[in-house]
Amino acid sequence: MKKVILLLFMVATATACSNEQKEQKDALMAEVMAAHDEVMPKMGELRKTAKDLQAKADSLSTLTDQDFAAEISTLRQTAERIEDANEGMMEWMRQFEMPDNEAPIAEVLVYLKDQKEKIDKVKDEMLKSLEEGKALR
Repeated sequence: MKKVILLLFMVATATACSNEQKEQKDALMAEVMAAHDEVMPKMGELRKTAKDLQAKADSLSTLTDQDFAAEISTLRQTAERIEDANEGMMEWMRQFEMPDNEAPIAEVLVYLKDQKEKIDKVKDEMLKSLEEGKALR
């Protein structure tokens, strides 16, 4: 009888840990997707802002006055940061793979934590560069 009770206790403990890990996995996946979904719609705005900054720099570069050299440089550098941030999102999306349901939960948790860090960095870069670009338009 003691062995049966011990076995039932072990199964209940394993099930509780499994449920807790599944909840962790679901929460992490939701956080990853929320960060992605927040900035994904801004990709068009990023491209437009970079294009506008390049056009403004091109327009200023036709002037012979050297007073615009610093502004032109700032415009081009900001446009490049915006393009890099946009490409960062594209790279993240290319490498992201939904975790396989058959994969060990511990591995899935490690993967999702890593992906959360990556998408948070992409999100920060996108939002910061977009804000800088809008300020220069």
